[in-house]
Amino acid sequence: TYYSKSRIALEYVYRMREQDPHLCIFWVFAASRSSLQSSYETIRREIPPEYIRTLQFSLRTGVAGNVDTERETISLVTQWLRSDQISRWLLVVDNADDLTFVDPTHPEESHLMNLIPSASNGKVLITSRNGRVAEELVGFANRVVRVERMTMTEATTLFRSMLPNDTSPEADIEKLADAIMCLPLAIKQACAYIR
Repeated sequence: TYYSKSRIALEYVYRMREQDPHLCIFWVFAASRSSLQSSYETIRREIPPEYIRTLQFSLRTGVAGNVDTERETISLVTQWLRSDQISRWLLVVDNADDLTFVDPTHPEESHLMNLIPSASNGKVLITSRNGRVAEELVGFANRVVRVERMTMTEATTLFRSMLPNDTSPEADIEKLADAIMCLPLAIKQACAYIR
């Protein structure tokens, strides 16, 4: 069986849930600023309304005019996860391949590391295709688990297992596997399209 980084993260989530059925699990898609924002908005809906009102008041104190709802959402979620208002939690930050989501008006808040909370009652699992980003986010190279790319033999075996009746020459399958970088998810999607 071949697993992508996200699939490995999902398996980890299932195992954590088995060990701790009361664990709160949140999945954040960090491929872009908009996907991150959308994920945080989903988490925000889990925050008790009375807690939101208290936090919003404290966020708005001293601020004239409108409040940036995008920044407010991220701030509410990170503050809630850092608080004692939530029990144990796991935050999966998936596809964290870029450290900055450029916001020229708030560059320090655009750094992905500042958008990921840390707390004694929470754990964070980060997936990334960028080793440098992963190392910077976790702080230590020895805490990064590298998932190696499939070999060509593994990729062609996966193709053949998913398309057992396909009679394409091995060279064609290798060419396709190479074009999609031997990524298991891409191979599965290609096979679904070919069927």
